Amino acid sequence: MSKKRIKYSSDKNGIPKNHLGVLGEDKDSCNLAFTFAEMPDGEYSVDQADKDALAAFTKQLKLLSSLTWKKIKQSPRHGQGCEKISRKSLNVNVPANISDDAEMLAFRFYGKRVFVGFRSLEIFHILFLDTKFTLYDHE
Repeated sequence: MSKKRIKYSSDKNGIPKNHLGVLGEDKDSCNLAFTFAEMPDGEYSVDQADKDALAAFTKQLKLLSSLTWKKIKQSPRHGQGCEKISRKSLNVNVPANISDDAEMLAFRFYGKRVFVGFRSLEIFHILFLDTKFTLYDHE
């Protein structure tokens, strides 16, 4: 059985594109993509959320993945935008393998519930899903 290669199209200058945008272009022009690879098990994992919260969370991920980082940055934090969260304000430790310079961001879903993680290029690494308002002090 042969392996299929993924072919990327190119823009007019021959720069390869991926499904998120042109590789190497302004990082804020790419659409969001999400990963749960760094999410620890425990109180703030997807396993602890009820089905209504998970449904709303999934809908929010679908909506956000259709937007660029530029659009997210221009949106209000209680809408489709996000806000910076200080690591010191979190009531849980960030996994040790996450570098200290990774900026924590919170996105809202299902009212004022949040998911928190960090951005690496176009990828948002979801670390915590807070459905009980206990991850940090929600002002």
